[in-house]
Amino acid sequence: MEIYGESVTAMSILGP
Repeated sequence: MEIYGESVTAMSILGP
């Protein structure tokens, strides 16, 4: 689930 983890991280950094 590397893509999933990266997606979550990106969303966390971007925020909304």
